[in-house]
Amino acid sequence: MAALFGVQTPWDDEQKIRASVITRKIEERNGYAVRLTMQRIVWDTQGRISRTEPLDESEMYQEFFDKLSKAVFLEAQEL
Repeated sequence: MAALFGVQTPWDDEQKIRASVITRKIEERNGYAVRLTMQRIVWDTQGRISRTEPLDESEMYQEFFDKLSKAVFLEAQEL
């Protein structure tokens, strides 16, 4: 119907992943607690946000913390 009247139907066109990292010092353990949340934001072809959704795939979080662990190790070893 939209094609008959020349109305352009928007579709999802672009997305970004937003990550929020929160750290808290834990004195008893002489370390830090790290919390990570991720969200996907999708824009349509008209530049409007069509949806936002939390990302809860455990593989994404595991990959992040694996890389963080390696980076902290390398920093501690001054490599």
